[in-house]
Amino acid sequence: MTVFNDYLDRNNTTKYAVAEANRVAASAFQRASQADKFENLSSVALVRVAKALDKSVGEVANELYAMFNQKPITLNQLALQVRNYLEQRPGVKIIERNKFENYQTFSFKYYRDNGKCRTVLMTVRIDKDGAPDIRGGAMFGHKFQLIGQLNHNYHCDMAIADTLDQIIVKENEAHPL
Repeated sequence: MTVFNDYLDRNNTTKYAVAEANRVAASAFQRASQADKFENLSSVALVRVAKALDKSVGEVANELYAMFNQKPITLNQLALQVRNYLEQRPGVKIIERNKFENYQTFSFKYYRDNGKCRTVLMTVRIDKDGAPDIRGGAMFGHKFQLIGQLNHNYHCDMAIADTLDQIIVKENEAHPL
């Protein structure tokens, strides 16, 4: 998926819906769909998207500009987000953090509602394509998607938090106490 198409997807629409709202053919967005940088988007495309989304052209331009200029997350940034989330989560205590060249691991305890405790080993890495990958000890987890062929990826605290919550739930199901 390209940045332009991802933007439409994040706004719960498609280029076909944008085309219909503007009474033009969907092929009118072919160039925008293939844009590899913000400067390659036409002002006409921005105006049409703004009209379909009921936003200002400036708002659409700012949002797309931010997406095109998003930097890939580094292993250290990803690990820091994971650590911060685990430290803030009630009932979780980090025991150990290990740093290796291509990945980092976290050992942490989490306390269940019944008061029992479980220790989990989690691996955090950036794969060869630059996509973040977070896995629990039982290999539950998530590899984040890249945006199209660009070397950008999602840098989203909520996605990381949701993934960590999912890992804890799956570990709990896999290893009942």
